[in-house]
Amino acid sequence: MGKMKLQKATMCGLYAVLELAAHPDRQISAAEIASKYAVSINHLAKVLRTLVRARLVESIRGAGGGYRF
Repeated sequence: MGKMKLQKATMCGLYAVLELAAHPDRQISAAEIASKYAVSINHLAKVLRTLVRARLVESIRGAGGGYRF
């Protein structure tokens, strides 16, 4: 079976959800996720905004802010 190719947005969403699920005790910044998975922070931020609008993740603003489930 061949390798399944997912769209960049789908991969960014999966990376974000995996990282948030692995650390339910804290907020994680988009920059931290983008750096860990070597993806564009701008692309990741767009995907995260979509996840926030869908109420799948929560956005915490301010110093020490980020995203969490």
